[in-house]
Amino acid sequence: MCVPVFVGAVDLTVVSAALPAVMFQLAIPLQSGLGEASWIVSGYLLTYALGIVLMGRASDRAGRRSAFIAALGVFALGSLVVATAVGAPSAVATEILRAFGARPDPSIAALYVVIAGRAIQGFAAGAMVPVAMALVGDLFPEGRRALPLGLIGAVDTAGWVLGQLWGGIAVQFFPWQALFWVNLPLAAVAAVMAWRTLPGARPSATGKPFDWPGALLVAIALGALNVALTGNEASRGGLAVPDRTPGYALPVLLVAVVAITTFIVRAGRVAHPLLELGPFGGRVAFAVAANALVGVALMVGLVSIPLVVNAAAGGASAAALTSGIVLSALTIPLAIAAVAGGAVAGRIGERALAIGGLAVAGAGFALLAQARPEVAREALAGTMAPELAGVIVALGLAGLGLGLTVAPLATIVIDAATPGGRGSAAAVVIMLRLVGMMIAVSALTTYGVRRWAALAPAAFAGIDLRDGQQLLDIGLGLTSRIAAEMAAAAGWICLIALIVTLGLPSRRRSAPQRAG
Repeated sequence: MCVPVFVGAVDLTVVSAALPAVMFQLAIPLQSGLGEASWIVSGYLLTYALGIVLMGRASDRAGRRSAFIAALGVFALGSLVVATAVGAPSAVATEILRAFGARPDPSIAALYVVIAGRAIQGFAAGAMVPVAMALVGDLFPEGRRALPLGLIGAVDTAGWVLGQLWGGIAVQFFPWQALFWVNLPLAAVAAVMAWRTLPGARPSATGKPFDWPGALLVAIALGALNVALTGNEASRGGLAVPDRTPGYALPVLLVAVVAITTFIVRAGRVAHPLLELGPFGGRVAFAVAANALVGVALMVGLVSIPLVVNAAAGGASAAALTSGIVLSALTIPLAIAAVAGGAVAGRIGERALAIGGLAVAGAGFALLAQARPEVAREALAGTMAPELAGVIVALGLAGLGLGLTVAPLATIVIDAATPGGRGSAAAVVIMLRLVGMMIAVSALTTYGVRRWAALAPAAFAGIDLRDGQQLLDIGLGLTSRIAAEMAAAAGWICLIALIVTLGLPSRRRSAPQRAG
């Protein structure tokens, strides 16, 4: 199960490295087409979130194996659409648009096909995560779930980050379509393995009606949230306007709040809601809240380093690869700690492990906030100077700490769910972490752009604009300062999450229970 979960997570970010190549081949102008092209990323993220919520519950009704194999088939279909978008699919899309009276440019039609294929991919990729987590609840007794849940959480989170590194390497040697062709054999092998090894029995939720009104409310809430949070910068004449938020952002955000509030109120009144919220009351709610805060802190780490490296590179193509390599100092310890934390959670207790992990992560972000601009230059030069070594240690501590929280927070929620509601419970775990990451991206974008606008006039006053090196040095200094402030904020977020985890249920087992 971990292989397709990892591939789906990789595809969430792999396209960020391939996006320039896609726009170049489709002849999409950068200034006028970047807004539409960005939906190649945000469309995947939106349907990824929808897949998490809808298919988690669907697997409670249809069975885990059937839902997992169906998700693999849909993922392969979406990959095929993206890989062949420039050919027949774009021709079909052009004819469909003409039938409705539009006169589409062939390049724009192909872009729409890529976006559609990415949306199909995203839904299926999101669906696989809660199904895999719910299967852990079905296959393992209480006391033995932390390790496999930690493993799934590790590969899912690592995939989000390693996607950019893999994409940056692959597009230097292969056409961008190869990033999606490779998904087809992987999905086929995973489907055969799932059919042969996973149990075909259905959970106890079989036969209960599917909550279509609840699904519609979730779709509206997630769609509105995504649109509102990705609209942080307006543009005027092709240039970003940092001190202005689009007029539609607040009303659309209000729509998201109303939709999710209606969903929560309704879930407590209907017999078979899309997400059973009963298990998330009491102390389990603290695990859900801490999980969302972990998503926020994680995204700060994923954003701040590429920000500084890109500033040091001055837009050079080496920046994406260098960012991915440096970020491995965060993601590799995170993945290892997620698995290791799952192995020891049952012995020392989920609450103790989560508290310890957040304390370590907070210390790592505090160290990261002390980084100096020279670090980015060292990373690009490939030298291991003391400053860069300090950043690697700080990232390692942050990744180690956040990784230790993955298994205990997920285990508390999965254990609280009924056998027929584990798909819903797993969906909530992943969904809230993803929402935390979405909110973090929006907040970081807004903060970074506006903070730059506030600091830049004084920093560049009296500077000779023809001196490119001096301009680059000042820009790197400003960017490093903003990234350090972001890292400090992540440290405070870890502290808040640590306080929240004090409310977790206290459980400790002397030894894991054995099946049978």
